[in-house]
Amino acid sequence: MLDIAPTGPTAIILPARGDSKLVCTEIKKDGSDAAPDEPRCVDLFTKYGTPFSADGKFLGVSANPGKPTYLYLWVDNQSDETEFHYFCCGKIFWNHVVDVYDAQGNRVPSKIEQAAKAGNYLLESCTCSGNRLVPPHRLMVVDSGDLLEDFQLAPGRYVILIPKPSATTADLHTGLQITVP
Repeated sequence: MLDIAPTGPTAIILPARGDSKLVCTEIKKDGSDAAPDEPRCVDLFTKYGTPFSADGKFLGVSANPGKPTYLYLWVDNQSDETEFHYFCCGKIFWNHVVDVYDAQGNRVPSKIEQAAKAGNYLLESCTCSGNRLVPPHRLMVVDSGDLLEDFQLAPGRYVILIPKPSATTADLHTGLQITVP
């Protein structure tokens, strides 16, 4: 069981289940997998923030307090099989990964949703794409990007959640909380 002390609003962590041999890794800019010889999750949590469990199982989202709108997508592969995470080169489409709620609990529409409401349509595309391998028993950052590329956010407090039909008050208290300066 991974036991990390909470550090700020991103303190909810993806728990290791059973006798998991969890190892934290990170993907370098050149695509190489920097796997330490022993678990060094604390170092990665310091660098990227502690992941909020986005789906309660395998996906997590974190933000570094110094860059609150730059989010990191984590995959927690607790299986004995290699998992694959699809990625788009140079772009993560946060509007397909998370929902954003303002301090009053209102869902903030993405830029694409705002354009569609105004009668315009934006095309999302990748210049290249692929699958990132997530080895068994690894918790790793698989993608990252600025939330402001997909959401227009005024200064204030926001809660990041997985997309769902409607968020409850409890969800808004347990989601990843960020403050946009």
